[in-house]
Amino acid sequence: MINHDFHISKSTRIKYKFDDSFYSLNGNLIIANSQAARYISDKINEVRKNEGAYDQLTTAGEINALGILHEIYHYLINHYAQNENPGVIKRNIDFLKSALNEENLNRVLLKFVEEFPPLDVYKEKIKAEEYLNGKTGNKSNKELILEELIILHFENTNPAATRLSELFSDKLLKENTPYNEVIKKTEEFFDKENPTGFGGLHLFSVLRKPITSNPYNLEEQLLFIKNEWGLILDDILISRLLKGTDLIREDYKLFVKHGGGEKTTPPVPDYKHEADELKSLSKEEEASQISLAETEQFTDDTHWMPEVVMIAKNIYVWMHQLSEKYGYDIQRLNEIPDAELDTLAEWNFTSLWLIGIWERSSASKKIKQLTGNPEAAASAYSLYDYVIANELGGEDAFNDLKHRAGIRGIK
Repeated sequence: MINHDFHISKSTRIKYKFDDSFYSLNGNLIIANSQAARYISDKINEVRKNEGAYDQLTTAGEINALGILHEIYHYLINHYAQNENPGVIKRNIDFLKSALNEENLNRVLLKFVEEFPPLDVYKEKIKAEEYLNGKTGNKSNKELILEELIILHFENTNPAATRLSELFSDKLLKENTPYNEVIKKTEEFFDKENPTGFGGLHLFSVLRKPITSNPYNLEEQLLFIKNEWGLILDDILISRLLKGTDLIREDYKLFVKHGGGEKTTPPVPDYKHEADELKSLSKEEEASQISLAETEQFTDDTHWMPEVVMIAKNIYVWMHQLSEKYGYDIQRLNEIPDAELDTLAEWNFTSLWLIGIWERSSASKKIKQLTGNPEAAASAYSLYDYVIANELGGEDAFNDLKHRAGIRGIK
């Protein structure tokens, strides 16, 4: 299986000195989880602070979101190329050889390998030309590079990715090769091919749509993909997507100041305007229905808002992580170890938000199977009913977890 992660140029790899363990064999930066994203953002911010570029500081959520978009774009391309239009990437290569001549095409592909080198090329174990003419699995490397080139184009035209564009800039490709012509001819080629199953759009229109729909918001781009094409994505991608949007929101809550300085506590709203409106409406109501008047008993927001420290967990992803951590299968809510709850309490969390605990509908599973994914599970956001899923242990298992969390001060 060929893995894809995140473009990073040779120059920025040298500049930010990311640990070698964070690179895949194809030279992409691996963003396996939020911890990896935080490591990468910390390394970038350390250098940018030293440069005085405080307006260019980034966040783990931003980096993680771009990694997920990269992965989803590969999935969309491969779904089309393997299931809907087999052989289309190879035919695209042949078309470009004819339209631009093979020498010009190879100049672009070779420059990409030099600017975004796979691990063996970066470590000078093989030459870029040797990699270009080789194979990975059952695919020629030229096909893989062309696919990466397409995604690189969309990453560089995504306004929401501007703060990180240094990592994957296509500037040198544009200046030194007929890169723009390759992209233009590739779009022309796909526009003449069969449209995709993603709303009947041609491939480039599919890849462009999340960006044009939400040009400056990575979270909205991810949610657009979930809402538009979620039934076609596999469950692992959906899980990563949902965790990615959660991480972005978590960064928002931290009130990260991109101009430097300390974090601040969000202001507690007093709702004075709303309270005045309620009093006015209450007086009008009293005039006609005095018997229904009641004393206001709202909880003062200043009491509870600053005291809640919440952590959100996608339940299936969390239980998988816990299974690996503790060395045995954890599949039900009541099997979540006390030690893990102790850890959350020690970290001063007071609230646990579990995502994906409701009983899922079998309809999305059936749809996925009918569209060529026989091993698919029901999607987390397609619900049958608001009851705790049986496979998680149902209400009894939930109440057990709730009780054990409660005695540790976690709601």
